[in-house]
Amino acid sequence: MTNPIEAGDPMISLEDVSAMLAVSKRTISRLIKEGDFPEPYRISAAVLRWKKSVVLEWLKTRQQAPQGAKE
Repeated sequence: MTNPIEAGDPMISLEDVSAMLAVSKRTISRLIKEGDFPEPYRISAAVLRWKKSVVLEWLKTRQQAPQGAKE
């Protein structure tokens, strides 16, 4: 089994994700509930973290998706 936490891929907090994406923590929570954002790793009952690479990959796919593109 592969360890999801790797030394070269830091874990980031909700505050870090919020700042990185320039959206509110509430927006991130809503996106998770809607299935539009990666689920976090639950470190403890009150601590959630995301792999930075997963968040960056999600952002990359969102930037590539055409918004309302017409043919």
